[in-house]
Amino acid sequence: TTTTTTTTTTTTTPNTTSTLATNSTALIDGTSSKHAGYEKVRKKKGRWVLMASNPDAAICTTSQCIVVGDVMGTGEKKVVIAKYNQHNDNSELKVYSSGVLEQTCNIIGKPCGVVAFQSKADVEANVLAVASTGGLYIFKNLCPFYKFLLPELPMNEDEMNLWITARNNEDIDLEVMETAFVELRKAGVTLSDRSLEFLALPSFQKKAFVKALNPMPITRTSVIVALTTLSKASANEEGVSMPVIGTEDGQIYILRPGNFGCVKELQVEGNIACMCTVGAYDVEYRILIATRQRRVFTIKDGKVSSSSFSLPAPPLGIDRVKKCILVACADKTLYCYSTKGKILWQSKQSVPITTMVPFSYMPKMIRGTLIGLKNGEVRLYDDKDLLDVLEVDGAVSALRFGKIWKEAHTLLVVTASGKYFSYELRRGINFSPVSSQKGPPEEQSVRINVPTKTQLYVDQTEREKANAIAMHQTFRKDLYALHNLVARHYFKALKTALVPTASLDDITLQVDAGVQGIGPWFKLAIVVRNTGDNVVLNVRVALSWDQDLYSIPIARKPIPRLMPGIPLTTSFDVKCISDELESSAIKAQVYTTSRSLPIITAIATMPISEPLLSIR
Repeated sequence: TTTTTTTTTTTTTPNTTSTLATNSTALIDGTSSKHAGYEKVRKKKGRWVLMASNPDAAICTTSQCIVVGDVMGTGEKKVVIAKYNQHNDNSELKVYSSGVLEQTCNIIGKPCGVVAFQSKADVEANVLAVASTGGLYIFKNLCPFYKFLLPELPMNEDEMNLWITARNNEDIDLEVMETAFVELRKAGVTLSDRSLEFLALPSFQKKAFVKALNPMPITRTSVIVALTTLSKASANEEGVSMPVIGTEDGQIYILRPGNFGCVKELQVEGNIACMCTVGAYDVEYRILIATRQRRVFTIKDGKVSSSSFSLPAPPLGIDRVKKCILVACADKTLYCYSTKGKILWQSKQSVPITTMVPFSYMPKMIRGTLIGLKNGEVRLYDDKDLLDVLEVDGAVSALRFGKIWKEAHTLLVVTASGKYFSYELRRGINFSPVSSQKGPPEEQSVRINVPTKTQLYVDQTEREKANAIAMHQTFRKDLYALHNLVARHYFKALKTALVPTASLDDITLQVDAGVQGIGPWFKLAIVVRNTGDNVVLNVRVALSWDQDLYSIPIARKPIPRLMPGIPLTTSFDVKCISDELESSAIKAQVYTTSRSLPIITAIATMPISEPLLSIR
């Protein structure tokens, strides 16, 4: 990471808001309104109101290079657009306020992303970060403040030796050098930027290119291809956020919001195409990355998840809404996946998708997705429902939806020909799904192949409906028989006292049995509890067992007095006298001297006795 001071040229044009109030035209870039082509109008298009348009803006940008934020700390949010030049590296940073160009800054290289975020809680102005080639340029109050450079990457040894040889030998065969670079690339080696540029040049320019690069150090650096922000403490748009950088070689860097140092460095497989973030760094967060190799990776709390899923086509944009992952692909389709990678639904478009941005409208609690199409349509989706369609003049190349001031929600549209449009969402508008099909769907008349289990279920249902009365009578008959069987067994249990609780006249007892030991000696513990309100006298406990398996020296013991609620435990010594590995139950019967039958009986299931081992 290197801190440098960047020299930029700043051009400020006078505020023309008062001119807009009197005339319907304004000055752009210091030219007259007659040639500027900028119009501030108020035309209603359904749910959207066209606030400003500039057919001659000649803006070449992407959705990642448009941001809305309070970059001056005045409380008024401004639109910042990074305009790049396709023919050279002379790019510009344009700042618009109410559709009027206020300021222009020259930046180095071709920008790939712009974000505005809060670096400190007590600072009103947003920090502006511009990603260009291998550096992240930080602006405060639109003045250069800091520059973060990507760290150098390890370079292939064979590639480095080729460039060292070219430096030491001016008469090196360039064709041999080119063939060596091609072989390295076929072998899977990631070449440096200078090697890739050398291969892309025509033959007559390669010698001058090598001569110009000889004095420069031989290094390999990556290029920033994606830029976004991650909330630090809470998932709030107005809170402190952290820049997140994605590079061409699959590195992800999370920077601190204060000193812009790298706090987390991660690596994914492939070349990053786009990414998005959800959550907060200090609590729980996710980073979704879509690569040009048609793979989607998830980073959860600083760790790359082992589960990833593939896409049917190269991705154009990615967004997470609730627990769904939305991906716009180059096959004219908007896909929705679960977090596990299972496809939930897909929406096929008639023309290719050019861009995709999130849509958040809190007055109606809508969190949707905006996609731009090549035929000039901007479509708003809430889950799989199409809520609105906006048509603009020209193929859409960049979109951005944000809150400019107070409750004004604005949609910024830039076309492929460079036209600029600003739409305001009408207040209090209601969204309802747009039905693009009249009448029943075509699938309704297509007979489907019913699975075997489903057909079996349908046949069973039809049989039940045809024989409902007979089935009900059979059910009632079986139910009566079951009631009779249960009553008989219950009466038998009461008669033989085979229940855990017994009640006789004014005597209510409860008995439990437990076995301790592994054999051949066991201890059988009988716990008797008086659950009634009166004292019970002259209670006896007797055991009944299989005499071929067990020997019990004392099989009867008295319990002289049972107080209400107080359990009494009586123990019996049991010896297993059989050599076979078998066991049998022992019955513990509780009775009184005034009654011949037992009051209650407890059955103790004896374990299999462990054999005695003779140790010599």
